[in-house]
Amino acid sequence: MAIDFAENPRRAHSLFWRILFLVPVAILRLVARIQGRKPIPGVHYEELTIPSREPGRTIKAVRYRQSRNANLGSSVPRNVHLNWHGSGWVVYHFGSDHAFAGEVAKALDIDFYDLDYRKSPEHPFPAAQEDVEDALLYFANLDSVRSISVSGFSAGANMAVTGPNHIRKKLTQSKISELSSISLVYPPTAWDAPRIPPSKNTSGGGFPLPWLVKRLFNACMSVAAESFATKRFRTAEYDVDEILSKNLLVVSGTADTLYTEAAEFVKMLQGKGHPNANFLSIANAGHSFDKKPKTELARQNTKRTYDAIIENIRRGLESTS
Repeated sequence: MAIDFAENPRRAHSLFWRILFLVPVAILRLVARIQGRKPIPGVHYEELTIPSREPGRTIKAVRYRQSRNANLGSSVPRNVHLNWHGSGWVVYHFGSDHAFAGEVAKALDIDFYDLDYRKSPEHPFPAAQEDVEDALLYFANLDSVRSISVSGFSAGANMAVTGPNHIRKKLTQSKISELSSISLVYPPTAWDAPRIPPSKNTSGGGFPLPWLVKRLFNACMSVAAESFATKRFRTAEYDVDEILSKNLLVVSGTADTLYTEAAEFVKMLQGKGHPNANFLSIANAGHSFDKKPKTELARQNTKRTYDAIIENIRRGLESTS
């Protein structure tokens, strides 16, 4: 059987490219480094690991739940939410969604898992995607899990859609064949020519994603450029049955270079008959507008976004109860 090199390219960059990536990637990671997690009133969180498909290698996770449930056992099945952070598949941003996780855990009596994944250029495609898929299958086969909802930011948002679709046949054989909800914040959905965002005003937080940074991310994340045309990256032509939830929310800011493709993604699914695909447009907000919001408008946009995600998760839980 022929190997699809777009789906499964070589798993290591050449020495030339690794040396070329070294300095710019190191600078990006230094600038974007994450501080330690701070206590969240009313929320208990703890670091865990879950197994991967490779013997001896684990995936880092942090579980958040309401403090009153800190020592809850596994005898009663729980609703589980899985989240993947943004990174461009390059930056070490595990932990950047700490505040978001706390808000969800306070609002809903669920177990929230913030999950890590491998980064490029050290581990190019499909390493990160496999970590997402492994996490999904792990939780989908636990007797202690009642339902699964997912969310993601930027790169994590892309994989929160592509991951479930890529393993949907395996999911149908598990306890959880459908996700109760999917929530995506500023996801990349297409790898076309760069789009000009509707607004240049970022008073609502965030920044326009620089073209050169996107080029660096793309060069790092896959050895074969053809990979970006596969459905493990590109969701722009997904059919309704490839979205493994009846409750989909997509959020993006009008000053984000990913805004137009995110809006078109939802419009396309609505046109194909998705029962509940919703797009939340955040005026004058750029990429990562919810991360460390510095202005009152940015804080309002962050709250509006997190409230919308909480409502989408709640709606999904109601539909599965």
